[in-house]
Amino acid sequence: VRSYGATTLQRGSLGAAVTALQRGLSLPADGDFGSQTAGAVRDFERDQHLAVDGVFHPGAWRLLLPRPVVPFGALDPLVRVPGGVAVTGWSVDTDVAGPLQVRLVADGGTPVTTTASASRAGLARAWPEISDRHGFRVVLPLGAGTHRVCALGVNAPGTPGGDGPLGCRSLTVSSTPYGAVTTMTARASSVALAGWALDPDTAAAVTVRVSVDGVVAGTARAGTVSAGFGSSHPGYGDAHGWALTAPARTGVHRVCATALAATGTPGGDGVATCRSVTVS
Repeated sequence: VRSYGATTLQRGSLGAAVTALQRGLSLPADGDFGSQTAGAVRDFERDQHLAVDGVFHPGAWRLLLPRPVVPFGALDPLVRVPGGVAVTGWSVDTDVAGPLQVRLVADGGTPVTTTASASRAGLARAWPEISDRHGFRVVLPLGAGTHRVCALGVNAPGTPGGDGPLGCRSLTVSSTPYGAVTTMTARASSVALAGWALDPDTAAAVTVRVSVDGVVAGTARAGTVSAGFGSSHPGYGDAHGWALTAPARTGVHRVCATALAATGTPGGDGVATCRSVTVS
């Protein structure tokens, strides 16, 4: 909540000041001073022992909104993406319609400043005096380990109040490739495998190595498109599927698949996924 100084509001008044008044009076905030707002103003005037006329006079702001409020918003959960960690969220200062700056600090280090000007659905519905363009997204180059990122909404220049904390989030980052074997089927003299794999340090396709009883039987490139994969792994795309048929004699075999680290990335190879299968 903020002080609007010399602003007088009455029936027919429109805009951000009316919205602030309506919020202060716990009314639906549409920015339009109508009969409902006038009635609430009269009730407020009675409670404050003021002259009752349904007009909100400048001196009443300090009674309704005694302290400036800092910028507000939210910091979304951190997401591992190629190149680091995606930090997203939104920040609003209801004194201004334009975008704010947001300051990000990872692990207590040097602040990174960005502008909250990306589209963020629903903000304009909640705050009619502003647009939806108050979102932000930054990829911080954070390596393996547990990281804590905090965000601060920077107060709009020339407005009352100070900077506002948007919250902190933590995430453990791994550089080890991972994936899954979704099918493993015994066939005549072979075993057919399929699955997906990725290296968290890159969106590029990785190689999967398949072994039978500890002997390498072949490799596959995990670059096949699987519809919807990218939606559950933001930033990596849909092309991380693989399939391979490994030769195997009759009998029981231990078949393993390992996602290999992409060239030039810091992580080692992934942990093997193994199953026993009987070839008849």
